[in-house]
Parts: sequence; C-alpha cells; structure tokens
Amino acid sequence: YFIQSNLRVMLINITGAPTLTPDVRIILRTEFRVYDGLIAAVYWLCLLVGLPGNCFSLAYFLQTRKRNLSTMLYIITCVIDILCSTIQIPVAYTLLNNRIPGLFFKVSSLCSAWHFTALLLQQMIMYVTMLLALSRTIVILFPFCTVRRNWVLYSVGGNLAYHVVWNVAYYVRATTYYSKATALCTVYESDLLSLLYNINYNICTMVPPIIILVSIVASITNLRGKGHTASMASKKKCRHSSMTIVYFSLIFLISNSFSFINNSLYILTLRKYDTYPGPIYDNNFMFFYSWQFSFVFCTVLNSAMNPPLYFWRMKQTRTWFKGIWWWRRERGGGEISLHETNLDKTIIENNHVTAM
Repeated sequence: YFIQSNLRVMLINITGAPTLTPDVRIILRTEFRVYDGLIAAVYWLCLLVGLPGNCFSLAYFLQTRKRNLSTMLYIITCVIDILCSTIQIPVAYTLLNNRIPGLFFKVSSLCSAWHFTALLLQQMIMYVTMLLALSRTIVILFPFCTVRRNWVLYSVGGNLAYHVVWNVAYYVRATTYYSKATALCTVYESDLLSLLYNINYNICTMVPPIIILVSIVASITNLRGKGHTASMASKKKCRHSSMTIVYFSLIFLISNSFSFINNSLYILTLRKYDTYPGPIYDNNFMFFYSWQFSFVFCTVLNSAMNPPLYFWRMKQTRTWFKGIWWWRRERGGGEISLHETNLDKTIIENNHVTAM
C-alpha cells in the first residue's frame, strides 16, 4: 500500500494535478512569528546546554581506561550529539529572520550538505540508541550471554556506510532547495529511487523506536523481578547501570515521539488520501511545523537532555568534574598544595573507573 500510494503521489507531482496547501505568506502573521521565536529560543538553549555538556561528557568517557561496550556506545553518542547541537544553528537563525534563509540555506551546495548531515545524524543516533538499549536488555535477560563488543561496533560502522551510500545515491539525482514552509532545506526527486529511499527512511526511523520500547519494557519487567543470583553489591551496580540505560532510552523515546508520530501520519496520508498534504497536513500548524519538529527539533532536544542524565546517574562523572574544577582553582592561585597533590591522585584513581 505504501508503494502504491507513493507512486500515485509521484504521478500527481509529474502531471501537475492541483493540491490544496496553506498559503506560505501567512507565516508572517504574529502568531507564527511567536511560534518561530519560541522554537528558535529552545534551539539556542539546547546549543548552550548540549554543546558544552556533550563535549564535557565526551572528555569524561574518553579518559576512562575501561572500554566496555556501553562506554564505547556512549562515546559514539556524545560525538553525534555534539554535531546535533550545532546542526540547528542555520535553522534557528532562519526562524528569527522571518524565515529568510541565511548563507547555509541560500547556497545550493551548502543546503544539500546540511540536509545530508542532518539526515545522517538522525538515522545514526536512532541506531546507536537502539544498540545500547538492546545490548543491555540481552545482558539482563540472559546473564550468561556475552554481547561481543567488536561485532556491535562493526555494525555501527556498517550502518554508517549503508546510510552514506543511500544518501549519496539519492542526492546525486535529487534537487535540493530551501522551503519557506518548513524553514528547512528540502530534497525533491520523483523517480523510482525516491520511492525506494522514502521506504528505507521510514523503516530506519520507525523500527528502532519500536525495538527500544520493547527493550525498555523487558528490562524494567526483569529488573523488578527477584530472579538474580549475583551478590548484593554486584546486583546493585548492575541494576544502577541498567536503569541508567533505561532512562537514556526513555529520554530518546520521549524526545523523538513526535518524529515517530509524524512519519506514521505521513504514511497514513499517502495510504488513505493518495496525496500530500491531504487533510492532516493541510492544517496550518502541521504544514508549517510538523517536519520542523520531526526532522530537527526532536534530535536537537534529545542531544541536549543527555548530558544532565550523565551527570545525574553517573557518580564518577560528578567526581571527575569536581576534580577538574578544584584542580583548576588551585592552578589559578599559583600554589601547589597538599590538597592539589591528593586531588591529582584522586583523579588518576578515577581514571580506572568505568563509565558505567
């Protein structure tokens, strides 16, 4: 059905059959200017929290000596989140500038590069979060089962290569332009490759959240049970680490819930109405903001919420931060005290502690 609906939409686009869409000029109304300003304010707030927070988190995970699977996936997540924190800058500027595009969205090549990067980051963060949730669930449900770290990391590299190849093949033939309706760069192509690409995109952005949700439910159900034979200390540490990943996955699901809903509505629109925007996206708010939230806002918000989670759930993160803070204060005073020497020793000892 999805393939048939896409083919009908492509035929409509090719034949030029009229479709009803909201007038883009109404975006200059006061109510929409307020909406744009609020969204841009959240973007800048996410930048202020997400960029330094993820840089700090990355530095912490890199200084830990133990390289278990969870730590490696956290490192990859931090790198992606750093890029996600900055990818929204052209969008925030455009929203505050009456949706008049800046340099990034004016130049076609830069517009294509931005859309390519934003799309790749969205797909990668979904996949890495899915691996983190799924691998922890396997460990919880099957304590004697070993999840091979290298295989998981190889799959991350393979997933990256897969999406790069798909995106490059698509962008070579597609036309990239700035859409004032969404305040985003948009890619258009009406051939069969576009159809296959859209199918692939919906699979890659809708399957991971389902797997993450199932993993969360399975993990919480098992952790609430009493079927553990490990020692009390080991059990407490494992439970704390597992709950950290559960919270991490929940934040992802909450942040990206609209993305999942919007993709579902898009498929429903093509299936039921055989056209876009159809009655669902003909609504002014949905037409102007649905893809803004689905494509950029959800990803940026998620990247900004992760650092506070690390600081809250990982005691070693707070200890390391306090050590760096006091070490810099002592250095700034120009004196090397006994307190500094003991502090350096504490920092070195903390390097042996795992990120979990």
